[in-house]
Amino acid sequence: TGFLSEASQFKGAQGVMIREGRFRASNKGSRDLEATGKWGPRYVTWVKLTDESGKSFWHFNTHWCVHSEGKRVCNEDVRYRGARNMVRAIRDVAGDSPVLITGDFNARMNEKGPQHFLDSGFKLAVNDWVDCIFYSNHWTLLREGKGSSSGSDHKPVYAELALN
Repeated sequence: TGFLSEASQFKGAQGVMIREGRFRASNKGSRDLEATGKWGPRYVTWVKLTDESGKSFWHFNTHWCVHSEGKRVCNEDVRYRGARNMVRAIRDVAGDSPVLITGDFNARMNEKGPQHFLDSGFKLAVNDWVDCIFYSNHWTLLREGKGSSSGSDHKPVYAELALN
């Protein structure tokens, strides 16, 4: 695109994009969340990003199931299983390093899935409908917001965070 480049692998039609030249990407991967719905397996993808000062953090991204079809059942319990598996993947991959989590969680904040991130020590930066940004305690939230849903059924969410 000239502005954005693929930072992580794309698995399940989602991944992490970054502004070219802003970060160095390494340690890319993905894991099946074992929370399949109508459209097949759901994944978490990740990448370790390092800025020009040498500070690094992990970015995890996901898109949880929303619909059921046949034997592929998606509901709050399935998304909660995905949340537990995702937090396990984050701990396995990033350990106690700084983490950002973004995604279309297809769940309201009062569901068990998103609540599991809060119960696991992550903070919520911003939420709109089913889209969220969570972060570890290594960050300070400077500002957050929501954009226009022009051309989409979702509004983009954004957060400006400073690494402590």
